[in-house]
Amino acid sequence: MDRSMELEVEDRLKELRITAMRSVSKKAAANNLKSFNKIRMGLEASWMREKTEFIEEHNKVLSLLRTNLPRTSSSGPVLTGHKQKKALAYAEVVKKLNHARLNALRFNPATAFRDSYTSLSVRESTGKISIREIWDLVRMLAGEDIIHHSRKHRSISNEMSLVLGAKRYLEWRHVKYIMSRISEDPVLAALGGEVVNLKQIRAFLRVHLKDYGVLDFDAGHDACSPPPVDTTWQQIYFCMRAGYYDEARTVASSSNASQEFAPLVKSFHMPII
Repeated sequence: MDRSMELEVEDRLKELRITAMRSVSKKAAANNLKSFNKIRMGLEASWMREKTEFIEEHNKVLSLLRTNLPRTSSSGPVLTGHKQKKALAYAEVVKKLNHARLNALRFNPATAFRDSYTSLSVRESTGKISIREIWDLVRMLAGEDIIHHSRKHRSISNEMSLVLGAKRYLEWRHVKYIMSRISEDPVLAALGGEVVNLKQIRAFLRVHLKDYGVLDFDAGHDACSPPPVDTTWQQIYFCMRAGYYDEARTVASSSNASQEFAPLVKSFHMPII
């Protein structure tokens, strides 16, 4: 093979690598958008039901509080039904919120509403977006899941704060999906010891790709064995979907096929510190 043909082959391989990089990035972005739209429609329907239910039951609670009903304790009137209990629990959060505002105290209302709802141990319908998930979304959109707000984070616009919150929520839900898949076959997943991010992704891939053969990160050094399945791009893709950008860069840097992609991962990461 002369030099011109070698250069042509190298150029072609470079084009293929660039195409693969773009494909992984576009697929991750497209799947996130599709997932977000699906979640959004479910959340909107669930939220409208919850809003209507809350207003109706809150009015009932106010009527009960205005009457002289027998009391079983000093905490208030006897209420029956989880809807009325939920409305009363939400009303308590509103009282705390108003108190915090009057006294200029820090208060995370979405977190408080979520914890109040969780404390009621309401049975959720399977296959539907739960009200707890709605409060988790609101909590992240409001930035309440960030323990320490740095000066850089406080200086960003409200629109960007919402985008970052939505991004964290999608990543959080994808991690939940990964852990759910791992729990389907924990023996095959072999997720033991300290659960670090990359080990979690690889445990997931053992279940997700169980019909494909031995995976590269599980393969030994036996020259007689068939070549293992190369999971480089799968690891990068699922790391990015879960928000594990450092791990995605580590995987990309460890393979000749994806080394050029490693510095590009950083451009998809929007830091919130």
